Amino acid sequence: MKSTTNTFLIALVASLLSFVLVPIPSLAGGFGIFASHMDTSGLDNSVGFGGRLQVDLSKQALLDISVAYHDGLDDMIGDEEVQLELLPAEIGLLFKIGVADEKIFPYIGAGAGYYRLDLDDGDPLTDDDNGGLDDEVGWYGMLGLDFRLTPAFGLFVEGRYREIEGTLEGNRFNRLDEDELDLDLGGITINTGLQFNW
Repeated sequence: MKSTTNTFLIALVASLLSFVLVPIPSLAGGFGIFASHMDTSGLDNSVGFGGRLQVDLSKQALLDISVAYHDGLDDMIGDEEVQLELLPAEIGLLFKIGVADEKIFPYIGAGAGYYRLDLDDGDPLTDDDNGGLDDEVGWYGMLGLDFRLTPAFGLFVEGRYREIEGTLEGNRFNRLDEDELDLDLGGITINTGLQFNW
């Protein structure tokens, strides 16, 4: 699983570099940085941060690539507390609603994601004897609003609904009837940030 994760991350970085290294005039788009609030169905809320890269495919459609980081996703299982870190890496299509050259415009989008899950509680749950937590693949839909303050700079706020499920394996929790526990990581995430366009 670690090898698969590393391969995915290398491919994602290579894709980002390929966009950056292409001459800018041939690639209209931009990049953004954002603060993120994640409200999952089965765990505590989390505040994180991330970045996104957008490439114009037409006047109305964009390719959207984003990476974020969240920690503090906690859950109590019996008397034990599980703390998770989540790194969503997502790619999808975004469609502007209305006239493409408006200074304020809404957008909708959808895509797929690879979700890197790590245990952050200091216990060796990833050991072979104890089981572990697998990374997951999921999907998302989003609705947002862009504010173009200048042609090169703006603000944005968006909501993403993610569908993700995680499986915790191992015998640490002394569960009598189950060797694994499903964790519902889906829910609504709100991103608010700065957008830089070229």
